[in-house]
Amino acid sequence: MKRTALLSTAFAPLALTSLLLLASCAPPRSEIEPPPPPPVELSLEERQRIFREYMQEDGKITQQAEKKFPNSPIEAFEFKEELRTEYKASLAAQERIPRTQLEDILTQAKQEKWTLTPDS
Repeated sequence: MKRTALLSTAFAPLALTSLLLLASCAPPRSEIEPPPPPPVELSLEERQRIFREYMQEDGKITQQAEKKFPNSPIEAFEFKEELRTEYKASLAAQERIPRTQLEDILTQAKQEKWTLTPDS
């Protein structure tokens, strides 16, 4: 037992040095994962327009999924989620807003029960 403790104590500095050396070789986190862009200032009307645009496309996505997988609701759901994810990324890029901000707009719309018709 004393011999094991002595060996582990002897190699502890070497292990620590190895870990520090490995850590210093890794690129900084900022190089691995860029920070998300800051939110863009949008008026209520702009946020509602984005919501309406998303919902119109979401209806088309739903129809497309149901048509492609009429007898498999699980596959239709998975396909729909995949298309929604792609569309959200596309819409966020088109509007030049962070994806998280688009998600926030959609959440706000749901919580406040926005409608698809303007000025309602």
